[in-house]
Amino acid sequence: MTKEYISTAFSASMLRQSSSWRWVYSDFAEEFAALQTSDALLENGSSEKIWQTSQKFVLKVHTPSRRIIVYKSYRMVKDWFRCIYRLSPLAREALNYQQLLDIGLPMARLLAAGDTRSFFILKGGFLVTEYVQNTSDGRDFCDSGQHASNPAFRDAFIQQVFANLAKMHDHGWIHRGSTPANFLYRRKDDSLETVWIDVATCRKVSRFTQKFRIPDDFVNFFRFFDFTAEQRKGYEELYLSNAHHNLFTSQTLFEAVEKKLFANSKYQRRLERSRK
Repeated sequence: MTKEYISTAFSASMLRQSSSWRWVYSDFAEEFAALQTSDALLENGSSEKIWQTSQKFVLKVHTPSRRIIVYKSYRMVKDWFRCIYRLSPLAREALNYQQLLDIGLPMARLLAAGDTRSFFILKGGFLVTEYVQNTSDGRDFCDSGQHASNPAFRDAFIQQVFANLAKMHDHGWIHRGSTPANFLYRRKDDSLETVWIDVATCRKVSRFTQKFRIPDDFVNFFRFFDFTAEQRKGYEELYLSNAHHNLFTSQTLFEAVEKKLFANSKYQRRLERSRK
Protein backbone atom coordinates (compact mmCIF):
# COMPACT_ATOMS: atom_id res chain seq x y z
CA MET A 1 0.00 0.00 0.00
CA THR A 2 1.35 3.43 -0.98
CA LYS A 3 1.17 6.33 1.46
CA GLU A 4 0.26 9.40 -0.60
CA TYR A 5 0.78 13.09 0.14
CA ILE A 6 -0.34 16.16 -1.80
CA SER A 7 0.93 19.50 -0.49
CA THR A 8 2.94 22.60 -1.34
CA ALA A 9 6.16 21.38 0.32
CA PHE A 10 8.00 18.10 0.68
CA SER A 11 9.30 17.08 4.10
CA ALA A 12 11.31 14.30 5.74
CA SER A 13 8.22 13.17 7.68
CA MET A 14 6.75 11.86 4.41
CA LEU A 15 9.59 9.42 3.78
CA ARG A 16 9.13 5.70 4.43
CA GLN A 17 11.86 3.07 4.48
CA SER A 18 9.67 -0.01 4.95
CA SER A 19 6.89 0.65 2.44
CA SER A 20 5.92 2.70 -0.63
CA TRP A 21 5.24 6.43 -0.49
CA ARG A 22 4.53 9.23 -2.96
CA TRP A 23 4.44 13.02 -2.70
CA VAL A 24 3.10 15.41 -5.37
CA TYR A 25 3.04 19.20 -5.40
CA SER A 26 -0.55 20.44 -5.10
CA ASP A 27 -0.94 22.17 -8.46
CA PHE A 28 0.75 19.27 -10.28
CA ALA A 29 -1.33 16.41 -8.86
CA GLU A 30 -3.95 16.31 -11.62
CA GLU A 31 -1.39 16.50 -14.41
CA PHE A 32 0.78 13.83 -12.82
CA ALA A 33 -2.19 11.47 -12.53
CA ALA A 34 -2.87 11.95 -16.24
CA LEU A 35 0.77 11.32 -17.16
CA GLN A 36 0.79 8.06 -15.24
CA THR A 37 -1.99 6.67 -17.42
CA SER A 38 -0.02 7.45 -20.60
CA ASP A 39 3.34 6.28 -21.94
CA ALA A 40 4.98 9.66 -21.29
CA LEU A 41 6.86 8.43 -18.20
CA LEU A 42 8.09 5.18 -19.73
CA GLU A 43 11.76 4.96 -20.66
CA ASN A 44 10.95 4.06 -24.26
CA GLY A 45 7.68 5.94 -24.43
CA SER A 46 6.71 9.18 -26.15
CA SER A 47 8.97 11.56 -24.17
CA GLU A 48 12.51 12.63 -25.05
CA LYS A 49 15.25 10.81 -23.15
CA ILE A 50 17.90 13.38 -22.18
CA TRP A 51 20.23 11.30 -19.99
CA GLN A 52 20.81 7.74 -18.87
CA THR A 53 23.18 5.53 -16.92
CA SER A 54 23.17 1.78 -16.40
CA GLN A 55 20.70 2.24 -13.54
CA LYS A 56 18.75 5.47 -14.18
CA PHE A 57 17.13 7.41 -17.00
CA VAL A 58 15.90 11.00 -17.31
CA LEU A 59 13.08 12.22 -19.56
CA LYS A 60 12.00 15.64 -20.75
CA VAL A 61 8.21 15.44 -20.60
CA HIS A 62 5.51 17.76 -21.95
CA THR A 63 2.39 17.71 -19.77
CA PRO A 64 -1.21 18.18 -20.98
CA SER A 65 -1.11 21.84 -19.86
CA ARG A 66 2.13 22.40 -21.83
CA ARG A 67 4.24 22.48 -18.71
CA ILE A 68 7.66 20.89 -19.26
CA ILE A 69 9.04 18.63 -16.55
CA VAL A 70 12.11 16.48 -15.93
CA TYR A 71 11.32 12.93 -14.85
CA LYS A 72 14.07 10.76 -13.34
CA SER A 73 13.58 7.08 -12.53
CA TYR A 74 15.39 3.78 -12.16
CA ARG A 75 16.06 1.42 -15.04
CA MET A 76 16.93 -1.15 -12.40
CA VAL A 77 17.60 -1.13 -8.67
CA LYS A 78 20.95 -2.88 -8.53
CA ASP A 79 22.14 -2.02 -5.01
CA TRP A 80 18.78 -2.43 -3.25
CA PHE A 81 20.49 -3.89 -0.18
CA ARG A 82 22.19 -0.52 0.45
CA CYS A 83 18.78 1.12 0.84
CA ILE A 84 17.13 -1.30 3.28
CA TYR A 85 17.61 1.03 6.26
CA ARG A 86 18.60 4.13 4.30
CA LEU A 87 16.96 6.66 2.03
CA SER A 88 16.97 5.73 -1.64
CA PRO A 89 19.13 7.92 -3.92
CA LEU A 90 16.10 9.64 -5.45
CA ALA A 91 14.42 10.16 -2.08
CA ARG A 92 17.64 11.72 -0.80
CA GLU A 93 17.85 13.99 -3.80
CA ALA A 94 14.20 15.08 -3.42
CA LEU A 95 14.81 15.94 0.23
CA ASN A 96 17.97 17.85 -0.76
CA TYR A 97 15.97 19.90 -3.27
CA GLN A 98 13.48 20.92 -0.59
CA GLN A 99 15.99 21.58 2.19
CA LEU A 100 18.33 23.60 -0.03
CA LEU A 101 15.37 25.64 -1.24
CA ASP A 102 14.45 26.23 2.41
CA ILE A 103 17.85 27.85 3.09
CA GLY A 104 17.46 30.17 0.12
CA LEU A 105 19.30 28.50 -2.74
CA PRO A 106 17.96 28.94 -6.30
CA MET A 107 16.66 25.44 -6.95
CA ALA A 108 14.75 23.93 -9.84
CA ARG A 109 11.20 23.47 -8.58
CA LEU A 110 10.48 20.04 -7.03
CA LEU A 111 7.13 18.65 -8.24
CA ALA A 112 6.93 15.02 -7.15
CA ALA A 113 8.90 12.12 -5.68
CA GLY A 114 8.30 8.60 -4.48
CA ASP A 115 9.64 5.15 -3.65
CA THR A 116 8.20 1.74 -4.38
CA ARG A 117 9.17 -0.61 -1.55
CA SER A 118 8.08 -3.99 -0.25
CA PHE A 119 9.15 -4.94 3.28
CA PHE A 120 12.04 -2.44 3.15
CA ILE A 121 13.25 -3.67 -0.26
CA LEU A 122 13.51 -0.86 -2.82
CA LYS A 123 11.78 -1.84 -6.07
CA GLY A 124 11.65 1.51 -7.87
CA GLY A 125 11.16 5.24 -7.52
CA PHE A 126 10.99 8.58 -9.29
CA LEU A 127 11.80 12.28 -8.97
CA VAL A 128 10.11 15.11 -10.88
CA THR A 129 11.31 18.69 -11.20
CA GLU A 130 10.18 21.52 -13.39
CA TYR A 131 12.25 21.95 -16.54
CA VAL A 132 14.05 25.28 -16.29
CA GLN A 133 13.46 26.86 -19.67
CA ASN A 134 15.76 29.19 -21.62
CA THR A 135 18.83 28.08 -19.72
CA SER A 136 22.20 26.56 -20.44
CA ASP A 137 24.81 25.29 -17.99
CA GLY A 138 28.22 26.35 -16.78
CA ARG A 139 30.12 24.30 -19.33
CA ASP A 140 29.53 27.27 -21.66
CA PHE A 141 32.22 29.13 -19.70
CA CYS A 142 34.83 26.38 -19.86
CA ASP A 143 37.69 26.59 -22.35
CA SER A 144 35.81 25.18 -25.33
CA GLY A 145 32.43 26.67 -24.38
CA GLN A 146 30.49 29.32 -26.26
CA HIS A 147 31.30 32.02 -23.67
CA ALA A 148 34.93 31.08 -23.05
CA SER A 149 36.09 34.35 -24.63
CA ASN A 150 33.84 36.50 -22.44
CA PRO A 151 35.58 36.73 -19.04
CA ALA A 152 33.15 39.34 -17.67
CA PHE A 153 30.18 37.05 -18.30
CA ARG A 154 32.09 34.07 -16.89
CA ASP A 155 32.97 36.02 -13.74
CA ALA A 156 29.33 37.06 -13.22
CA PHE A 157 28.35 33.39 -13.41
CA ILE A 158 31.07 32.24 -10.99
CA GLN A 159 30.27 35.08 -8.60
CA GLN A 160 26.68 33.86 -8.26
CA VAL A 161 27.65 30.21 -7.97
CA PHE A 162 30.27 30.88 -5.30
CA ALA A 163 28.03 33.26 -3.33
CA ASN A 164 25.40 30.51 -3.15
CA LEU A 165 28.06 27.92 -2.37
CA ALA A 166 29.08 30.11 0.58
CA LYS A 167 25.47 30.18 1.77
CA MET A 168 25.30 26.41 1.49
CA HIS A 169 28.49 25.98 3.52
CA ASP A 170 27.29 28.49 6.13
CA HIS A 171 24.28 26.23 6.73
CA GLY A 172 26.49 23.18 7.26
CA TRP A 173 26.27 21.53 3.84
CA ILE A 174 28.82 20.33 1.31
CA HIS A 175 28.01 19.83 -2.37
CA ARG A 176 30.33 17.03 -3.57
CA GLY A 177 29.08 17.43 -7.16
CA SER A 178 29.82 21.09 -7.83
CA THR A 179 30.78 20.77 -11.50
CA PRO A 180 29.85 23.59 -13.91
CA ALA A 181 27.24 21.32 -15.55
CA ASN A 182 25.13 21.32 -12.37
CA PHE A 183 24.62 25.10 -12.37
CA LEU A 184 22.23 26.48 -14.95
CA TYR A 185 22.14 30.12 -15.99
CA ARG A 186 20.00 32.45 -18.07
CA ARG A 187 19.89 36.14 -18.83
CA LYS A 188 17.03 37.93 -17.09
CA ASP A 189 16.56 41.50 -18.27
CA ASP A 190 20.04 43.00 -17.79
CA SER A 191 21.14 40.50 -15.14
CA LEU A 192 22.20 36.88 -14.83
CA GLU A 193 20.15 34.26 -13.00
CA THR A 194 21.54 30.89 -11.87
CA VAL A 195 19.60 27.75 -10.95
CA TRP A 196 20.90 24.62 -9.21
CA ILE A 197 20.09 21.12 -10.46
CA ASP A 198 21.26 17.56 -9.72
CA VAL A 199 21.87 17.83 -5.98
CA ALA A 200 21.94 14.09 -5.23
CA THR A 201 25.43 14.24 -3.71
CA CYS A 202 24.80 17.16 -1.34
CA ARG A 203 24.97 16.39 2.38
CA LYS A 204 24.66 18.23 5.67
CA VAL A 205 27.73 17.42 7.78
CA SER A 206 29.56 18.51 10.92
CA ARG A 207 31.82 21.55 10.94
CA PHE A 208 34.74 19.20 11.48
CA THR A 209 33.90 17.33 8.28
CA GLN A 210 33.32 20.59 6.41
CA LYS A 211 36.85 21.72 7.21
CA PHE A 212 38.20 18.83 5.15
CA ARG A 213 35.53 18.63 2.44
CA ILE A 214 34.87 22.25 1.44
CA PRO A 215 38.08 22.40 -0.66
CA ASP A 216 36.71 19.47 -2.72
CA ASP A 217 33.79 21.65 -3.81
CA PHE A 218 36.29 24.05 -5.40
CA VAL A 219 38.36 21.25 -6.93
CA ASN A 220 35.25 19.79 -8.60
CA PHE A 221 34.61 23.19 -10.19
CA PHE A 222 38.14 24.39 -11.01
CA ARG A 223 39.27 21.15 -12.68
CA PHE A 224 37.19 22.10 -15.74
CA PHE A 225 39.06 25.40 -16.25
CA ASP A 226 42.61 26.43 -17.09
CA PHE A 227 42.72 29.19 -14.48
CA THR A 228 46.00 30.44 -13.11
CA ALA A 229 46.70 30.11 -9.40
CA GLU A 230 46.13 33.85 -9.07
CA GLN A 231 42.72 33.57 -10.71
CA ARG A 232 41.69 30.68 -8.48
CA LYS A 233 42.72 32.60 -5.38
CA GLY A 234 40.71 35.60 -6.55
CA TYR A 235 37.56 33.48 -6.95
CA GLU A 236 38.14 31.90 -3.54
CA GLU A 237 38.42 35.35 -1.96
CA LEU A 238 35.16 36.27 -3.64
CA TYR A 239 33.62 33.20 -2.01
CA LEU A 240 35.06 34.12 1.40
CA SER A 241 33.61 37.63 1.16
CA ASN A 242 30.17 35.98 1.09
CA ALA A 243 30.86 33.29 3.74
CA HIS A 244 30.36 33.60 7.49
CA HIS A 245 31.63 30.23 8.73
CA ASN A 246 35.23 31.38 9.43
CA LEU A 247 36.67 27.95 8.68
CA PHE A 248 39.39 29.33 6.41
CA THR A 249 41.50 32.35 5.76
CA SER A 250 42.28 33.30 2.20
CA GLN A 251 45.67 31.59 2.43
CA THR A 252 44.55 28.37 4.16
CA LEU A 253 41.70 27.87 1.67
CA PHE A 254 44.03 28.53 -1.26
CA GLU A 255 46.62 26.05 0.02
CA ALA A 256 44.01 23.36 0.71
CA VAL A 257 42.43 23.72 -2.72
CA GLU A 258 45.77 23.78 -4.57
CA LYS A 259 46.96 20.64 -2.80
CA LYS A 260 43.80 18.71 -3.65
CA LEU A 261 43.53 20.11 -7.17
CA PHE A 262 47.02 18.99 -8.17
CA ALA A 263 46.37 15.58 -6.62
CA ASN A 264 43.23 15.22 -8.73
CA SER A 265 43.85 12.71 -11.52
CA LYS A 266 41.30 14.28 -13.89
CA TYR A 267 42.91 17.69 -13.51
CA GLN A 268 46.34 16.19 -14.08
CA ARG A 269 45.17 14.59 -17.33
CA ARG A 270 43.72 17.92 -18.39
CA LEU A 271 47.05 19.65 -17.77
CA GLU A 272 48.88 16.99 -19.76
CA ARG A 273 46.54 17.41 -22.75
CA SER A 274 46.92 21.20 -22.66
CA ARG A 275 50.72 20.90 -22.79
CA LYS A 276 50.75 18.76 -25.94
